[in-house]
Amino acid sequence: MTLTEALLERGIGHYVVIPGIACTDFACACVRNHSLSRFRYLMNSIPAVMGAGTSSDEPAPFIANTLSASLTASVIQTSLAWYRDMLGFTVAQTHERDGKMFAVSLRAGPVAILLTQDNGAKGLDRAKGAGMSLRLTTSQNIDELATRVRERGGVLETEPADVRGVRVFRLLDPDGFKLVISSEPA
Repeated sequence: MTLTEALLERGIGHYVVIPGIACTDFACACVRNHSLSRFRYLMNSIPAVMGAGTSSDEPAPFIANTLSASLTASVIQTSLAWYRDMLGFTVAQTHERDGKMFAVSLRAGPVAILLTQDNGAKGLDRAKGAGMSLRLTTSQNIDELATRVRERGGVLETEPADVRGVRVFRLLDPDGFKLVISSEPA
């Protein structure tokens, strides 16, 4: 079965596979409506289709097991406090140079984020996080997590809501990186 056949069988409609993105059991990136301004990504909804998008003379598609993010922080201490105190990440390791912290490795279960201090090489006031978001899925209660963020002084970009079979809310970190906190798909 091809990827297109799998999508149509599930009633997904006319989705176009983004070239170079391989579907796995855990993620499949697809574009709807053929409009670059209206990207919609389907995550965790389509099973792998072995051999989809490849011919017999092409190598197997790339299949990743994890994804970690490295985010540049304007003020690393501010971002560290936000991720640790606001969201509940733990510090796995701090990285120092000449006695000064320049990066910190954070964990939230199996999720890893590396925060690095902006060195100003590309301009200290440049926009960060534009055009992307990080989706973190959890088995924890989404409404309770949102309440915890608010109680700690955080501002939600969106209140918890049911979206395509999962409960989600959105918020921005101190540098404008968008985080989507989501329940696991049913």
